[in-house]
Amino acid sequence: MSALTAEQAQSLALAVRDYARTASDFLHDQWDNLADENRRQVHDTIFDLLLRADDVNALAGSLVLDSAQGSVEQINATVASAGQFLRKVSDVKKAIGVIATGLDLATAIASKNPAGILNGVKALKQALT
Repeated sequence: MSALTAEQAQSLALAVRDYARTASDFLHDQWDNLADENRRQVHDTIFDLLLRADDVNALAGSLVLDSAQGSVEQINATVASAGQFLRKVSDVKKAIGVIATGLDLATAIASKNPAGILNGVKALKQALT
C-alpha cells in the first residue's frame, strides 16, 4: 500500500463512522433478538469503532500538518498577528472574540489535535478580519 493521503484518511474515517452507525442501527433493530451479552458486545464494538474513526480522523489531520510546509511558522505568525491586533483594537467585543479563538487554538495545540490546530489557525485568521 502506498502512503496514505490526508483525503484518503478522512474518507476512511468517515467510512468507519458510517459502519459504526450501521452497526448501531443493527443493535437497535435486533435488540429483542439479542441476548444481553450480545447486546453488550455489539455496543462495546460500536464504541470502539467510533474511537478508531476518531483516531483515523486525527491521522488525517496529522497528514495535513505533515504535508504543510512551514505549518509551525504559520501558527507562530498567526499568533503574532493576533497579538499585534489586540494591541491596536478598540472594539472590545472583537478583541474578546480573538482572545477566545486564540484559546481554542492553544487548546488544540496542547491536546495535539492536528485537525483542531488547522481549524484554530483558520478561525484565528478569520477573527482578525
